[in-house]
Amino acid sequence: MNSVKNVDRTLLRCFDALIAERSVSRAAERVGISQPTMSNALARLRKLFNDPLLLRTRGEMMPTGRALDLLKPVRKTLADIDSMLVEPRDFDPATSQVTITLTVLEHVEHTILPALTQRLQREAPLVNVEMRSINPEKALDWLERGELDYRLGWLRNPPPSLRYQALFRDKFVCLARAGHPGIGDKLTLSQYMSLAHVCVRSSSRSEYWRTLNEAFLECSRRPRIAFMVQDFMVVPRMVATTDLIATVPERFARSVADQHSLRIFKPPLDLSDICISAYWHERTHTLPVHRWFRKMLADASRDA
Repeated sequence: MNSVKNVDRTLLRCFDALIAERSVSRAAERVGISQPTMSNALARLRKLFNDPLLLRTRGEMMPTGRALDLLKPVRKTLADIDSMLVEPRDFDPATSQVTITLTVLEHVEHTILPALTQRLQREAPLVNVEMRSINPEKALDWLERGELDYRLGWLRNPPPSLRYQALFRDKFVCLARAGHPGIGDKLTLSQYMSLAHVCVRSSSRSEYWRTLNEAFLECSRRPRIAFMVQDFMVVPRMVATTDLIATVPERFARSVADQHSLRIFKPPLDLSDICISAYWHERTHTLPVHRWFRKMLADASRDA
């Protein structure tokens, strides 16, 4: 392979953009250079790594195996360079204007956002918070690229490239309407398996659903998911007006039970506790604003 001693940051950014966009024109737009300049960068990169890096297929340019192997170390190098070039500065919550972006499950947002909002409006009136829907496939990439500051959720095996801080523990419970004809004083396994369930689609791609699936495999039985919905907040309304039941985190269940006349039952399954944590990339770990915000998250989670 050719010597890499003369590689500059712009060339690495071009590599990152090319692999992410899989298009010379889109990569050029992303970096803010002309298309011929990006084409020249791709030629330099191919010579540098002695690999085509991107191959044209019928629909788009596809990265080679070598390109995919290089992607993580290139992004780490860029993050390290950015960290060195950022000048540490004091952060004053009362006067600083900054936007912090998080991806978060709806029930976690529902649990901690009121307490977090109160703290932020009191202590940091100019700090903005943007909540995004979860996207497990893209979250790590967004964190590594700096397009996302935090991922709030439950990962039993977080990637080694991320730091994390536990926010609160929760457990599974079952929701059913008051007066449900198929449930007595407690919810039995036979009832749980025979009744129709409603599930949130975002949960179906998370540790929540994996945990339930493991429990189903353990008892060799599986309930019928009659409805797969997009919004956590529609679940209590559906359960309150039908004979559907739902398995949800307890904090969420207790926040909606009285309003919708719902009963909360212990699940007749052996389910592990839920541990909600904040995950972030090394690039933001030492920045004063993020040290402060992580304390805000921890305090709001404790008060929720």
